[in-house]
Parts: sequence; C-alpha cells; structure tokens
Amino acid sequence: MAESLIVVSGSEWSLVEQRARERATELVGEGDPSMMLESFFFHAETNGDDRDRLRGDVAGSLATPPFIVERRVVLVRFSDKMTDDDVQSIVAWAQNPTPAVHCVVAIARAPKELLAAAGEAIALDVGWNKSDHDHIIEETLTRHRVTVKAGTVAYIRDLLGDDIGRVAALAETLSNIYGSAPIGKEHIEPYIGGEGSVPEWDLTDAIEKGHVATAIHVTRRIMGRDLGAGNYIVNILTRFYLGVAAVDAPGLGEAEARAAIGPKATPTQAKKRMKTLQILGSDRAAAALDLVLEADRDVKGRAGGMSSQTVVEVLVARLARLHAAATRR
Repeated sequence: MAESLIVVSGSEWSLVEQRARERATELVGEGDPSMMLESFFFHAETNGDDRDRLRGDVAGSLATPPFIVERRVVLVRFSDKMTDDDVQSIVAWAQNPTPAVHCVVAIARAPKELLAAAGEAIALDVGWNKSDHDHIIEETLTRHRVTVKAGTVAYIRDLLGDDIGRVAALAETLSNIYGSAPIGKEHIEPYIGGEGSVPEWDLTDAIEKGHVATAIHVTRRIMGRDLGAGNYIVNILTRFYLGVAAVDAPGLGEAEARAAIGPKATPTQAKKRMKTLQILGSDRAAAALDLVLEADRDVKGRAGGMSSQTVVEVLVARLARLHAAATRR
C-alpha cells in the first residue's frame, strides 16, 4: 500500500472533484503551486491516441522527482470510467512510487485494484436520504472551519435540494466572509443563489405522511424549477408506485424485493417500498398506481384543457389523502 497514492471517489462528481482539489492543495501547503502541482483531466471523449498520450504524460509526471521544492503533487481527474491501462499505470507507480511525489486521483467509481493500492481513500458517496446530505454538508462546513447555529444544516439542505455539489463552494464563501464565527440562516441565503432542485423524497415523504398542503407546496416548487413540469412529477410517482406494486407478493424478502424493483434498487429503497405496501395494503396500493397512470394520460393531453399543474396538484392531494386514510385504519 503506497501512502503516496490518494483516491477520492463518490457518486456526486462535483463533490469528488472539489475534494480532490482541496486534498492536492493541502499537500502543496504554503508552497508554490506553479512548481509543486501538476493537473491532468481524463473525460469521456479522451480516447485512442489522445488517451495513450495523456496517460504517458501522467506517468512522466509521476516519475519526475521534485526539484528545488519539497514535494510534487500530481492531480489526475477521471470524469468517466478508468480503462484497465489507466488503472495499471497508476497502480504500477504506487507499488514503487517516486520519493516525495504524491498522486491524487479523482474518480466517481474507483476500481478495487486502485483502492487496494491507495494509502488514503476518501469516499464521498451521497445517499438519497436527508441524513446522508446532512452528513456531507456538516463534514464540508467543518473542513472549511465554518461554524453554524442549530438548524442551519437542515436549512442549507432544503435550499440546495439535490444540488449537493454546491455545498463546497458555499462553505468556501462563508469561510472567507465570516471565518469561524457562528452563522445562522440569515447569513446563508444571500450566498446560496437560487433554490436547488427538489429531492424526489420530499414529495413522496409528504404524500406518505398524508400531508396534503405540504405535498402541494413541494409540487409547486418542483413545477417552478423547469424539470419537465407535470411529466417530471408523474414520472417520479410512477416509479415509486410501480416499485410498491413490484413488491406485492407473499413472503417476499429484501433481496427478492430489490430484484423485483429493478437492478439499481438499494436495500433502503426495497425496505421503504415494502413498508409502504404494508401500510397501504394491496387494494390501496393498486388504487394509488391507477391514479398516477390516469394523471400520466392527462398531462400528455387528455385532460380536456386542464393544466398540467392542476392535474399533478389534484393527483398528489388524492394520493396524500389515500395514505392518510390508510394510517387511520
């Protein structure tokens, strides 16, 4: 295992790239980046001779010892998958690294062989629920020495929504302006820009809780974000209730539920769909899916002049009432 190789990976590329840059900057320290830091970028279009040439440039940089300066840092970013040759080139170097040279690799999904060769692996996987986003926000703020008051992390999460990659830039801005002084909600909004995209679970959570007003509020917020309007919301709900219908089979275990929902289903998603089915029951689950499919036809032009917004607002209100009735059984 080579301490010289640092691998930063995770599902949100903007976070991965930002953290890799930060880690490289930490290694440079007070030194001169122009002499100590060299950066390379592989993207989806880097293929054939261009990729071979760039890989050779990386290998040459990694083999070059520092001159005059204390250390050298080589930052290698892969916005797409690494090829076998890419992996082998860096792993081979890590097995016999150049003294005082550090390699920081940024990759969304790191190959096992690369992780095995790394002396430091930073995983930034962002889950789909609120606690996962809160953890990323808290960790990023702490890393930038930003101190926040109670409730501020949740406020940032609600403003950013799914645009969690914006948190690093926000943390850096807040650090530059306020230092380590405690800050609250009133300090955040001027530096966060517009609201982020709304996480899908905000809508489905409000519906499952039977909160009609909240579900309609979330619907209107989504409609204002130019995300495909009615079709986008109906697609969210179609996937959700098809998942509930998929697990409606006697004696289904978690593994079978994941397989029934689809190849990308997570254990948490499987558990939630099974819990939703347990609360609704088969008849109400089928009725919910029928409502969604009916709305799907309406937003595609069968609503007799009714706007897409009206269609989806009526839909989420009916679904929320259906869930409320199920919990009162």
